[in-house]
Amino acid sequence: MTSLKDFVLRENDVERNCHIYCKVCGKRVDGELLDLGFTKFIPRIKCECEIKRDKENEER
Repeated sequence: MTSLKDFVLRENDVERNCHIYCKVCGKRVDGELLDLGFTKFIPRIKCECEIKRDKENEER
């Protein structure tokens, strides 16, 4: 990973080995660096906890 300075850490995030992981489920939540030509960014990937929470909220 190039830099995490612009990556926003959330409450349940932890940095290990230059990547961001969910403290609860342990899944990696930072994607690969994307270069769009005019800008570069690191996308956030939903962890299993977020997917489960979103599904529960959707069912309400």
